[in-house]
This record gives sequence, C-alpha cells and structure tokens, in this order.
Amino acid sequence: MTGSANVGVSAGANPEHLLPKFKELDEDCDLCGLQPGELEWIEEHAVENMKARVETATVLARESEHTLLLVLTGTAGALAYGVQVLDGKLSNSTIAAAAACIWLMAVSAYLVLRCMKIGPVPAIYSHPETLCKRFQLNVPHEEWRTMVILKMEPRINSLIARNERVAKALNLARLAALLTPLVAVFAVLIQKLIVR
Repeated sequence: MTGSANVGVSAGANPEHLLPKFKELDEDCDLCGLQPGELEWIEEHAVENMKARVETATVLARESEHTLLLVLTGTAGALAYGVQVLDGKLSNSTIAAAAACIWLMAVSAYLVLRCMKIGPVPAIYSHPETLCKRFQLNVPHEEWRTMVILKMEPRINSLIARNERVAKALNLARLAALLTPLVAVFAVLIQKLIVR
C-alpha cells in the first residue's frame, strides 16, 4: 500500500470540474447548452468518483487494522520481557523490551485515534427527503439533477481530505513502528548513563 490517498483506486472526474458552467445555477439556467446525454455522463462520473473515494476509505481502514494487529503482537512480545523491570531486573534486554513495549503502545494508540476512530462518512447518493423537495418546489427534473450533482462536490472533497489524513497518519505510524529497535537501544544507553 502506498501513502497516496488514492491507494491505487482510480476515480472519475469531480463534478465541479465537469460542470464549470453550473457553479451559479439560477432560475434562468437552461442547463447551459448541454447536449442530450451529457448530464448523464457527468452524473455517472460523479457517482464513480464518490464510489472510488469510499473504496479508498475501506482499503485504508483494512490496512490500519492489519498494522494495528502487527503492532499489538510486537507489544505483547515486548511486554513478556519488559514486565520483569517491575521486579527489579534491570538487564539490557528487559530495559530494551520495556521501552519497546511503551513505544509500541503509543503507536497503537496513535493508530486507533488517527486512523481507526469511527466518524461520519459522506453518502454517495442524496437522501430521499432531499429528492422529494424537487416535487414540493416544482423544479424541472434536469435542473434538479444538475443541482444534486453539484452538491456531490463538497462530499467528494470531504472524502478526499479524510483519506489523505488517514493515509498520512498510517504512514507515520508505520515509520514509528520501524523505529522501535532504535528506541530500545536508546533506552538502554540512557539507563547506562544514569547508572554511571
């Protein structure tokens, strides 16, 4: 898995890029000269874009779970030796294991809080209540579809920002886990300096 928020999933173009003429849709808008079938093409790409972002979020969640499992496994192994420090056994191996255990516990907490914490995810399609307003307001069908497509842009941007944040945090957590041996060695060196 890469650090990119796209995680190898291709997405359609953002609707706002496909609909530059619709940024200010008003009562006089005649769909800005779209030819038959063009709105359907734009709508299809917008929906595919949303689906790709949701799929990316799913991949990131799965990768976060796998990383957490590996980090917790390492934490348990380090804890088995590191706990001996509480009994006063201050050998190099027990100090290194204790330091590694504490460090990996911090990495695990970071993973959970930054990558796996459950939060709202924008929906791909509009709520039925929103769609029903078209009939209440008596808005022409094509104009309403255009507005619905444009309203997908903030949801797409929200998913992009969320995926980028999770991807960066996941990469940082993995790099932190790789530094565990250095943390263990550093802890032993500090202990020797203190003893002297």
